[in-house]
Amino acid sequence: MRRLVFITIALLIAIKAFPQAGSAGREPDISFSRDEINQLYSIARNSIHKMLFENKTLDIEPSKISPNLKNCMGAFVTLNIDGKLRGCVGMVSSNEPLYDVVNQMAVASAFEDTRFSPLSKDEFNKLRIEISVLGPLKKIKDISEIVLGKHGVYITKDFRSGTMLPQVATGNHWTVEQLLGYTSRDKAGLGWDGWKNADIYIYEAVVLEENKK
Repeated sequence: MRRLVFITIALLIAIKAFPQAGSAGREPDISFSRDEINQLYSIARNSIHKMLFENKTLDIEPSKISPNLKNCMGAFVTLNIDGKLRGCVGMVSSNEPLYDVVNQMAVASAFEDTRFSPLSKDEFNKLRIEISVLGPLKKIKDISEIVLGKHGVYITKDFRSGTMLPQVATGNHWTVEQLLGYTSRDKAGLGWDGWKNADIYIYEAVVLEENKK
C-alpha cells in the first residue's frame, strides 16, 4: 500500500507522498515531446472535469499512453486562477506511472488541498494548470552540492519531512542556507537549524508548459 503524508511546501504548495530514495533501476527520462506534454495536460483537465461534473474518476486506457509517460515519477499539479494559487498537490516520488500520478494529483489539487475550498464549476474554465515533473532524489553529503534554481530540496528526520521546489529559492532570492532554513522550519517542523542534523536530498524538476491555442 502506498504510504502518504500531507505537508505544506514552498510558500503556497501542498504535497503528498513519502519518497523512496535510493531505489535501484534506470533513471527515467524527464524530457517530453509536445504530444506527450499535451497528453498530460489533457489528463489533468479531463480528470478535474470528470470529478467536478460527474463525481467520477477518469478512466485511462494505458495502451493509448506514450511509453515515456509510463515511467514511475513524481509530479506536482498546480492550479491558478487570475494569477493566484488555487491548489497544488504533488508526489516527490512514486511507484506509479507518471500519467496516473498527474491524474490523481490534478483531482487532489482541485478538491483536496485543505487551504482552499473545493473547486467550483464556475471556476473550471478559468483554471491555468501547471505540471512539474520531478527527477529522482539524490542524498547529498554537503550543501555545496545544491545549485539554486536547479535543485529542489527534501529534508527528513525521524517522522518529519518537508520540501521546496527548485523555483522557490530563486523566486524569493534566497541563499542556500535560507532555502534549507525555511524548508526545515516551515515545512519539516524541525526548526531553522534542524537541517544540520537531518538527511538532505536534492532533485531536479521540469516545469511543462501547456500548449496555448
